[in-house]
Amino acid sequence: MSGLSTYDVALLVVGVGAGFAAGIVHFVSLHRSVDALVCGSSGWAALLHIGRFAASGAVLLGLALLGAGPLLAGFFGVVAARRMVLRRYGGTV
Repeated sequence: MSGLSTYDVALLVVGVGAGFAAGIVHFVSLHRSVDALVCGSSGWAALLHIGRFAASGAVLLGLALLGAGPLLAGFFGVVAARRMVLRRYGGTV
């Protein structure tokens, strides 16, 4: 039998969850950093950008270390989070 093991399914679920959480944090902080730039607070916006990239990179690196399946599942989680944040704050998909 060559199906997915319970461990593989658990890794995929972890990947989707971690990607979704990282995506929510990423895109909400992107919204806030753009607001900070518009209001003239470039220092705060720069800190948000650095933190956003560091957090997203750390999550994706962790998923990559688990394998291609969890990384791909994490990508789908990020895409789902993007759609949700865009729907919440407006914008195009």
